[in-house]
Amino acid sequence: MPYTFCAAILLATLSSDEFYTARLDRLLALHQEYGLPLHPPDTQLVRFVSEDSGVVGFSAGKAQKSVFPRTPRLGFSRDGRTVLGHFNEPGEVESIAAVKPDPRTLAGDVELGDLLLAIQCHARGWTSLSRAAYRRWLAEKTDWAWGEDYLAWIAWEHWIFRLSYDPGTPLPLVAKHLKRILPDTDPEEDIEARRELIRSLELALVQRNSRPGSDEALIDDLIHVAGNYHGAREIKEPRTNPHYESVFRTDPRYRALLRRGFAAVPALIDHLADERLTRLVRYTPVFNRLFETYHCRVKDVVLDLLEELAGEPLVDDNADGPARVKAVRKWFAEAQKLGEEESIVSRVLGPKDKTWFRDTLFWLLCDKYPKRVPEVYRDLIDKHRELADRSWQFAEALAHGPLPVADKRKILEFAARQVEPHHRVAGVKFLRLFDAKQADELLLSGLERLSSRPSGGEMTLVELAAERDDPREWQALAKAVRRAEVEWRIRLLMVIAEERAPESLKKRLAFLAEYLTDDALCDKADERQQHRRLIVADTDFARLEVRNFAALGLAQILQFDDEPHNGWSAAQWTELREKVRAKVKEELER
Repeated sequence: MPYTFCAAILLATLSSDEFYTARLDRLLALHQEYGLPLHPPDTQLVRFVSEDSGVVGFSAGKAQKSVFPRTPRLGFSRDGRTVLGHFNEPGEVESIAAVKPDPRTLAGDVELGDLLLAIQCHARGWTSLSRAAYRRWLAEKTDWAWGEDYLAWIAWEHWIFRLSYDPGTPLPLVAKHLKRILPDTDPEEDIEARRELIRSLELALVQRNSRPGSDEALIDDLIHVAGNYHGAREIKEPRTNPHYESVFRTDPRYRALLRRGFAAVPALIDHLADERLTRLVRYTPVFNRLFETYHCRVKDVVLDLLEELAGEPLVDDNADGPARVKAVRKWFAEAQKLGEEESIVSRVLGPKDKTWFRDTLFWLLCDKYPKRVPEVYRDLIDKHRELADRSWQFAEALAHGPLPVADKRKILEFAARQVEPHHRVAGVKFLRLFDAKQADELLLSGLERLSSRPSGGEMTLVELAAERDDPREWQALAKAVRRAEVEWRIRLLMVIAEERAPESLKKRLAFLAEYLTDDALCDKADERQQHRRLIVADTDFARLEVRNFAALGLAQILQFDDEPHNGWSAAQWTELREKVRAKVKEELER
């Protein structure tokens, strides 16, 4: 049979509908074998455009926005407002409309090139549409053969995501699917690292008979510590002075061992070579790609816990088991000479030759040795000016701790009398719980001493006053704003405009309205290269009059739709000032 004739037959076969249907049958079967979810039956097919030049797409098993042209796409929606990602997480869109599952009814500009869309449509029996989507995907993704490698990659990432970010997914289920997917993945994609991960996961699944409540049982529980190693949550102190705390180090399993303190160290040392997998993942930047992903073992969490207890790094991350054991034993021998309590007290603010704040040791201090908190707080105030922004944590811990009220009042008053604004505002805030009159007097004193260029710490005093409707505090604020240089005047007004306490709403409206006639100009046009642009309400303004910022702040409080920008004309600003002035008058007369 001539070669050209054979080639023609082959091409005809490959281009036939039956061939693509068979390929989709195979992909759907794999989709099910890999444990990937199909969209719920009650979802409908929609045509949509994303709201920010992106589309709801796939990344590490999670729906998210990614940058693509603003091309209409097909997806599935349950509520007619959002579009489901590949694994059923809803995403916001700019526009959306229900469509029929027939490619002939769709405009030619619709993007169909999505393998998982093709599989989802095929599962519903929409064969014509699924074939059209599959053909488009093949035309665009020639490096993924017929899609099986791509589907295996997606499935692996899906279950890896479930491993670290969905603690409700049982570990045996994750192990089952990863072992099924592994043979189908690209052998060049770190296959040995994937095998090692599965081996560590299987070690974690081995039943252990540790005595309930023992150190060993608590260490066993570390396999369930999940999430991003570097993940942190923002703690809302004063808005101008938030801080962040580690998510995984506040995990109850982690803290249960931490609370054992020195008593648990021998057991922890025994697990510095423990290869059992945890659900914790660490992302490390690398030279030739965005980051390297490492799934932490029990040994890594144990080392982290020991270093947090020590208050300093003990060994390089890449050190092997014997090196880790040697370094930890050396530290522990010295630490035992001091004892647990003294070691913690002396290292919350860092060792002698360094200064830092250890959140973990601070928590342990408050939890186990609360009577020593005033001592460390006094040390912070007297000797560690660079850590003044941590004053809020000490003041809060004291106020809600078990010390007698007289002791709480004494140390909080001491903090509130400090010239350093972070100490003053923390002391005032929590002294109010025990001696409101004195706290108010100390706040007034601080407001009266605000400089013409208030620091970030001084801004927290303004924030504290803006929470309430005390007339004396607002009078002091008025004097402080009037004497501030123009840029700092705007920054002070910004703090007031961003306050959300309902009890001071009318005070804030009236206060900002007073500046609707202040035409002082803040001009940063010459400083743009130094990145000192005045940033107001998420918009960069090179030049801004105080009265226009007052209008902008009021418009935000009053929830106007106006969106001022650098290109606004004087007439537009005038119109906005008049609108907010009228609305403020209406609100104040209620």
